[in-house]
Amino acid sequence: MHSYTSSSDSHPDIAGGGQRRNGHLGTTTLVLLAGCFALALGLEFVSRYGFDRISRIQQTLISELQSATSLRGNRTVLVAGNSLLEAAVDFPAFAGRLQPRWVAKRVVVSDTNYFDWYYGLRRLFESGSRPGTVVLVLTSRQLVSNGIRGGYFASYLMNGADIPRVQQDLGLHPTEASALFFEWASKFYGVRAEIRKWILELAMPDFESLAHLLTRMPPVALSDHTVKDIGEKRLSALRDLVASRGGKLILVVPPLAQPGDNSVALQEAGLKADVPVLIPLASGSLPLEDYRDGYHLNPDGARRFTARFGPLVRDALVALEER
Repeated sequence: MHSYTSSSDSHPDIAGGGQRRNGHLGTTTLVLLAGCFALALGLEFVSRYGFDRISRIQQTLISELQSATSLRGNRTVLVAGNSLLEAAVDFPAFAGRLQPRWVAKRVVVSDTNYFDWYYGLRRLFESGSRPGTVVLVLTSRQLVSNGIRGGYFASYLMNGADIPRVQQDLGLHPTEASALFFEWASKFYGVRAEIRKWILELAMPDFESLAHLLTRMPPVALSDHTVKDIGEKRLSALRDLVASRGGKLILVVPPLAQPGDNSVALQEAGLKADVPVLIPLASGSLPLEDYRDGYHLNPDGARRFTARFGPLVRDALVALEER
């Protein structure tokens, strides 16, 4: 009879070679995993401790957020908004005119809307900020928008404990809510889009203006009814949030190049919500030459707007004090 043996029994060197290869592959896998883990830690460390220091925009934001947390008292004013505020208001001139009666600080976060600032104010208040008055600068469309600034919102404007509320308010899918959690927990994951943008702006200094021109689309018209209905609810929510920390709210509508911004309807919503809604200059009232890109004011437009913005806000502050 023939006897049969396994190949491993017949060739022990083959079996040993397989074990050595498996051991080598296992070591390689561990090295790759360790390298990936080290890379992830490095990216997180650089994002958390480096990005805010090397980006001029980030340096300004961190400085403004820290300054805003120091505001306490009835005669302190927090002026918050997006790039429209930054472009439209000569803030040092405005703040100087309020002194010595009021101390004003500014926080600008570009591409932000109502929910960014509702939760952004919650986070500032949790950090100890207690301004006597919050002046929020948003257009009618931005006030009724459901948009948020994604990972940037999660990193800088949202408290982690507010994720369930954000999910409910925005009707987010659980996957989207999970993404918000990771963007809040990981600085790199939260600001990855901003890092890409920062690198592009270093390579192309006019990238932001170019991107704005390429992505700008004619907005869908809003009805006055929509602005009144949603605007009243959201102004009331903001009023209650600010009042819960002892402050009062003023909304200022910046001027757009074209008329038809529903700002009058927003003023009516403000009357119902008991929130002053100020319109220093009506949209469409300034020449196109006062806009640097058809959307943001240039320095000449800012001088005109600040000349109206300052006195109107000051009068509103006096009126609120006399209540």
